Amino acid sequence: MSNTNKQLLSKGLISNRSTILYDISYRLFGELVRNIELRGLRRNLRYSALRITYEMYLSSMIFVSLITSLVSLLFIILFNEYISEILNRLDFIRDNTMLYVIPLYIFIITFMFMYIYPAILSSSRKNSIEREITDKVCYIAFLSTTNMTLTDIIAEISRTKGAIANDFKRLLYWINIGYDIISALYRLSEESPSYIYRKFLTGLIQSYKAGNITTYLTNMADTLMDENRQRLIKITENMSIINEMYVTILVVFPILSIIMFVIMGMLGFDLSNSINSIDLMRLIVYIVLPILGSIMLLVADSIIKR
Repeated sequence: MSNTNKQLLSKGLISNRSTILYDISYRLFGELVRNIELRGLRRNLRYSALRITYEMYLSSMIFVSLITSLVSLLFIILFNEYISEILNRLDFIRDNTMLYVIPLYIFIITFMFMYIYPAILSSSRKNSIEREITDKVCYIAFLSTTNMTLTDIIAEISRTKGAIANDFKRLLYWINIGYDIISALYRLSEESPSYIYRKFLTGLIQSYKAGNITTYLTNMADTLMDENRQRLIKITENMSIINEMYVTILVVFPILSIIMFVIMGMLGFDLSNSINSIDLMRLIVYIVLPILGSIMLLVADSIIKR
């Protein structure tokens, strides 16, 4: 078994296989990255559930960035004249030696993308969990009323779909390899990017210790449903404000502006020699209104997603 596989198993990850990429990169740069700590990367890796250790991922960041920069350098060397001719025509680069700086930029861009990738996954996982948590907690509460054990409930949830189901699959795996339920739940809570989810798991641990999870799950389900109800009420109120803004900005304002400019045109009033009332109406209809409409759609979408 490779060093990568051993570390995966020692961390309690599901897969006991690693890709060749992770294995090679860890062999090359594993010792180098041991004392390197990038801000937030370890936490984002834990929250993203990428199933890889910090040292392995950082090694792969360096390895992949190095490979992409070397490939770009080789491409520049092989097609130097052709690339230079194209860039000179477009007036991008005057000096051909500047081409050889491109691999450095590619290295930096690749490294930064891989650096923020776990944060993107973490944010996506957080949103997925918080969308599902009310339904899943209600289902767990229902299962607890049927006198199922917590292990059986975990197994049942793991057979469903979604981010929480994937978490419960990992939870079931940890239990099967020797973790007790409390340790597995505690570990899962530490790897959750969602505060609400962590709070739920922590309460589940405490109620399991007390020996009565049904009461806790029922109360938690009621609490989450009440919070969802309050959130929907707030969204509805905000949408009513957005509706009024929409009518004012995209209906009343254009009509009044067009009437005003028509009257100005009839009176022969122009703002300058180059801009007349007809041009201003075209500006509002073809440029200002689409921009304002796009802004209103983005605002409405952000409110609904919250």
